[in-house]
Amino acid sequence: MSGVCDPYQPLEAKYRLTRKCLEILIGDDWPVTVTDKIPLVLRDIDLLKVAKDIEVGITVTTADDGVRRLFEPNAPSVKSRIHALDELMEQVLAHLP
Repeated sequence: MSGVCDPYQPLEAKYRLTRKCLEILIGDDWPVTVTDKIPLVLRDIDLLKVAKDIEVGITVTTADDGVRRLFEPNAPSVKSRIHALDELMEQVLAHLP
């Protein structure tokens, strides 16, 4: 099963559909890859910590926030994306054997 999209769309904060999908996939030990540009993935870090086969990536298309505003005006700042990567590395990698 595959889907190539940004699963953390703005309505995800309300409807939590991606979280529900993660609960099912992780609960049944499916491998999961999440790629997005929105740090909302941090909301589901409790699930990511217990996943047996998980990859999470945050898209960073530029290091210049002015360029980011030009090409991705509604996307989160570069700083918030880098912070999300740091948080993922710190919290999820700490749980690996």
